Amino acid sequence: MSPRGRQDGTRRRSDAARSARRPGLIVGLTFLVVFAAAPAVAASRYDPRLRFRTIATPRFDIHFHQGEEEAARRLALVAEDVATRLDRTLGPASGRVHVVLVNQSDLPNGWATPVPYNLIEISAAGPDGESTIANADDWLRLVFTHEYTHIVHLGRSLGWIGGLQRALGRNPVLFPNLALPLWAIEGIATFEESAQTGQGRVNAGDFRQIVGRAASASRFEPIDRVGGGLDDWPGGNAQYAYGALFDRFLADRYGADTLRRLTDETGRRLPYFGAPAFRRVFGRSLGGLWSDFEGEMRQREQAEPAIASRLTHHGLTVSGPRSAGDGRI
Repeated sequence: MSPRGRQDGTRRRSDAARSARRPGLIVGLTFLVVFAAAPAVAASRYDPRLRFRTIATPRFDIHFHQGEEEAARRLALVAEDVATRLDRTLGPASGRVHVVLVNQSDLPNGWATPVPYNLIEISAAGPDGESTIANADDWLRLVFTHEYTHIVHLGRSLGWIGGLQRALGRNPVLFPNLALPLWAIEGIATFEESAQTGQGRVNAGDFRQIVGRAASASRFEPIDRVGGGLDDWPGGNAQYAYGALFDRFLADRYGADTLRRLTDETGRRLPYFGAPAFRRVFGRSLGGLWSDFEGEMRQREQAEPAIASRLTHHGLTVSGPRSAGDGRI
């Protein structure tokens, strides 16, 4: 076959291949047009049957759905009162705060984040008597105090980092306190929930004993183990219990104002480089302060008479006691 004949044959085969692919291309384009024209349905963490409304206060936007009008109105008053009180200790939040009050679960909880904007979510369902967060006669005040403390603490950016944030926006890397260990993040919020309400976990004897009994039994957790992720005792309570009582120790020994100074100091340092802030504020290294904290907790346990006795010797957490016929639990 001549070169021209081979070229014509090759061209015919290429034309045939393109013709064979054309139906698939048409079908693909058809699907693309259909799906592009279809209404987009975004995923949501909230039941689509909920219809939200908003109450605006000087510092907050309270978003709530049908059935929670009364709780939302009370939360609006609580929020402004808590913010005014925390202004005098830890300082104000950086910007307006959105608060979502939702009742779609029986799990009492809340969470907060300063990025991409200040946002708090609160579950309207309160805790039962067996919960570690049950030491409160006003669930909304307790949980809001905890979560708003997160907004104030995690949102603190000062110095040159604060300047970059004002210029570049609310990028997570420009919030140094977000990079602190969990005992520091949850500790300050758990400390303030009790300092501001007089209730909460720091003022609950069973919660304090998580740390106190460990200190008296020489099983005090080292600082690297209370940053979260423990799969043995005290599990997920470690960062809350050790962090909050460490902050109580710092406030008692060095003054409550040092917690705000510490928040400011870590808020002007590079992420993950917050430890030197402790020496600057307290004149002592973080490791040295932790050792002092352990000694303080051991002394407290020795000074206070033991009012609890161990009833079980199995399992990580044992709840729901029952009485046997002879009176044994």
